[in-house]
Amino acid sequence: MQLSADKSSVKWSAALTQFPQQLFRYADQLEHIDLSDNLLSDLPDELSRFVRLKRLFLTNNQFRQIPAVLAQCPQLEMISFKGNGLTDFAEGVLPDSIRWLILTDNQLTRLPADMGRYRQLQKVALAANRLRALPESMQDCTSMALLRLSLNRLTTVPDWLFQLPKLAWLSVGANPACFARPPVQNLLPDHLAERYTQLDLLGQGASGLIYRVRDQHDGSEWALKQFKGHITTDGCPEEELWNSVRCSGHASLIPLRAEVRLEDTKALVMQLIPPGFKPLGLVPSFSSISRDCYAAGFTLSRSQMLKVVLQVASAMAHLHRHSVCHGDLYAHNMLVNADYQLYLGDFGAATALDNLSRSQQQAFKALDIRAFGYLLQDLRLPCTDPVQGSDPLWQLEVACLQHAVQQRPDFAWIERHLSVHQK
Repeated sequence: MQLSADKSSVKWSAALTQFPQQLFRYADQLEHIDLSDNLLSDLPDELSRFVRLKRLFLTNNQFRQIPAVLAQCPQLEMISFKGNGLTDFAEGVLPDSIRWLILTDNQLTRLPADMGRYRQLQKVALAANRLRALPESMQDCTSMALLRLSLNRLTTVPDWLFQLPKLAWLSVGANPACFARPPVQNLLPDHLAERYTQLDLLGQGASGLIYRVRDQHDGSEWALKQFKGHITTDGCPEEELWNSVRCSGHASLIPLRAEVRLEDTKALVMQLIPPGFKPLGLVPSFSSISRDCYAAGFTLSRSQMLKVVLQVASAMAHLHRHSVCHGDLYAHNMLVNADYQLYLGDFGAATALDNLSRSQQQAFKALDIRAFGYLLQDLRLPCTDPVQGSDPLWQLEVACLQHAVQQRPDFAWIERHLSVHQK
């Protein structure tokens, strides 16, 4: 058991088959309980004794249904049942206070009809389940900002989904509703894995590991992203690879060299990012939920902010011209150097739009626009120059964040608009 010094947080992974009764000694203190990677299948009826409990992680256990006792925990805001084999999500089993729900990699065939009761939900991960439809009541989840639905069995995407006023980050790839892959062979050459010598691990994310490799043919060094498994938090690694290849060829996207077939997965060979690049933002925190955080002391000038958002708008216009939505347009997925040259990365939540109707394609793109509006809003805070009132950046932010989805501008217009003001 790993108990924090102030006894507000605990992590316990020891092949537990029952909820550890020892934790009740701290029932009036614990806010965060992580019992991931155990063998639990139920929770005690006395769980509500944890009066301050805000976050409960039960990832990789053996739950088949969501225990109804959770509804009796009024402070609970975040719950994870990722990778449990859940088959049943009944009505009324969650507290109305829930804001962040992770149900990735389960066997759910439906969501409860009363899903709309959870009006404070901001972030919901449902990738890799067996959902065939969404309940109509979800229209009432008007706080929803991020929704992951990739790798399900949705045959249609409901129109009301795109009208949720705060939704900005959506993925629905690898569903029958939008599963249409034009051939992308010949866009990248295929290389044998034996051609590359692995040197060192550069980093890792939800969908794979990135290594520095050397080409044995000419001694040049590259980055190789090795996709892991068939499921990520956001969706499907195979879709990520396909969308990355499809949209390659923009100055703010990392150049791709080749595709490599490994024994049980695939990999992309990419240009090594030059030294000096680092993430523009930090991933959302438990408190910010769906919004990026920034390093302490981070500042930028208005001209630097303009340079950043112009590059983002140009890259996003390129993606949209190729009928792909990014679905994860965040500052933590952007790399910048000291001169604010930018690379946009992470296609793990990207969705190809080909199989959707024209109206749904436009509505989907408007979600990326809202995410761009959030980026403008967030970057305005550390900006050392006032951005408000009549400033074009302020006006653009307002236009991108308006609730009327059909009235938001598109990235082609935004790119032209920003280019004019950069001169």
